[in-house]
Amino acid sequence: MVTQTAYLFPGSIAENLRFGPLQRGIDLAQNAVEELLNQVGLAERGNENVSHLSGGEAQRVSVARALANQPAVLLLDEPTSALDADAKDDVEKLILSVVRRNELTCVMVSHDLAQAARVAEEVMIMRKGKVARFGAAREVINAEGFLC
Repeated sequence: MVTQTAYLFPGSIAENLRFGPLQRGIDLAQNAVEELLNQVGLAERGNENVSHLSGGEAQRVSVARALANQPAVLLLDEPTSALDADAKDDVEKLILSVVRRNELTCVMVSHDLAQAARVAEEVMIMRKGKVARFGAAREVINAEGFLC
């Protein structure tokens, strides 16, 4: 799961990526760490301390850390809400790339209909805890009065 704010553990980027697998008794090999960093655009930065990362870079580490656990489904809770416009655009592109490359199912929560139109194939609109609409992203969002 990737949350709104990148909650990283003190230490290096590589240590953050190894955390989840270590909880299951798996020592993530250096080549696996490098592959994850390549996927998120942070190649050769594994030894850097996470305290030196920008918000967008920290979110990239969060995505890589989620991928290190080899998820069947990638869960994203408003992963760009705390980012500026440029970083938001970069992280959206990253998410699309990672999901396609790893052939993952991805569930993303967003209050931003424009973002949903950019990144989603299907959209579910919820109101008061109930499904109000579900279907192809453009159809659902257009039905909501937002033109894609």
